[in-house]
Amino acid sequence: MSYTQRIEHLRAVHTNLQHQVNEVQKNEVFDDVHLHELKKKKLAIKDEITRLHRLQWDIDHEHVGYGDE
Repeated sequence: MSYTQRIEHLRAVHTNLQHQVNEVQKNEVFDDVHLHELKKKKLAIKDEITRLHRLQWDIDHEHVGYGDE
């Protein structure tokens, strides 16, 4: 799976988690632990997306030296 495909997959998962967070928060009485876990997963996915973006950027902007070292 390419970085781009992985990023798109993680974005979809992140969006799904946001919908779940919204649904949990709609309830007047909700489970704080469950909400915390959803937000924690969401943040971990966002961090992974950022990491993959950086890796992809590095690959896209890799300098190839041609004897100029």
